[in-house]
Amino acid sequence: METKNKILKSALSLFADQGYPQTSIQQIANECGIAQTTVLYHFKSKQKLLFALIDEVIKHNREYYYSRKSEDINPVEGLVQFCQSNLSWCFYNQSQAHVLLMLFNFSKTDPTLKEKATEVINNGRDIVEDFLKETDFKGNLRVTAVILQQYVNAAMFHILVRTDSDHEYKQNLKNIELFAKRLFFNE
Repeated sequence: METKNKILKSALSLFADQGYPQTSIQQIANECGIAQTTVLYHFKSKQKLLFALIDEVIKHNREYYYSRKSEDINPVEGLVQFCQSNLSWCFYNQSQAHVLLMLFNFSKTDPTLKEKATEVINNGRDIVEDFLKETDFKGNLRVTAVILQQYVNAAMFHILVRTDSDHEYKQNLKNIELFAKRLFFNE
């Protein structure tokens, strides 16, 4: 298991730095100090390695969210907390977030990657739908949730790709939190 985790860690670093298409199995093996055949023993192909990495990234993202989730809040506050948690996770786990963005980008041209991207999106959508099912609100909350989800996705992309400084990144994160509070709580 240690070798497998080492491979995943190296793949994460290289995919985030160089991109998925530009990274070879040999580069990952070199980074780990192992033979290419060892990488292929654990992951039968580069794509299977990417999928395993994405599964780990999603697992880490969910653990991050659930470790910060407040139990005694209403569904609307829970939805806001979910969105804020995902943004915070992106800030503290930029390499992992970059790998997800890469998946979404390449899913446009690769049907297999599109299936995986759809699975990832549906996972997040299921959590949002759970919040919506818990509330008595109809119509407006659902529309607001969709708008918020689209805004958060666009904001995450902007923050990860176009922010030059740590200060600017943190300011953007605060602006998104303020937006969510105003949207749901009229603060």
